[in-house]
Amino acid sequence: MTELARIPALDAAPIAFVGVTVAVVDLAGQVILRGDGAAIDPAAREVLGVPLPLVPCTRAGAAGVDVVWLRPDRWLVAAAAHPGGALSRAFAERLAPSAADAHDASDGLTVIDATGPEATALLAASCNLDLHPRAFGAERAVTTLVGGVDAVLYRRDGGFRLHVARPLTHHLWDWLGAAARDL
Repeated sequence: MTELARIPALDAAPIAFVGVTVAVVDLAGQVILRGDGAAIDPAAREVLGVPLPLVPCTRAGAAGVDVVWLRPDRWLVAAAAHPGGALSRAFAERLAPSAADAHDASDGLTVIDATGPEATALLAASCNLDLHPRAFGAERAVTTLVGGVDAVLYRRDGGFRLHVARPLTHHLWDWLGAAARDL
């Protein structure tokens, strides 16, 4: 099957202020996995080389891959080098005998990274979570409101990564830009 060309949700230069940079990340693949974790975990290990995080509000990762617990029967896979369609098909092949499934969410979600020494302050001004590393470490992941928008949020590469519904990208981008200016 031919992969269609992806059009970015936001074609904007990174927002850069003293101590923080906010940028849209073009990930090749984002897949939602649904079903029993016991059925999905072996497929995740085979396809990604990463175990499925089974503890609520956690993530597992390896180079270029993040798997985020969303709820007891749902996970988000974010993979830099795997196109979403191919990734969802690879999971579908391995999950076929079970009731679990995978669907490509790459075009439905925008990925935004906030990095730099002020990234924690930026997001603390935008959501109601304690983002100090003691409370929100590298293994934590949540779905929360950021700037009034539902987003999946976790620490990654010295900053934070957010996955937000594509139609809400512009609102969150504007919010983060205004919050960064106020730091």
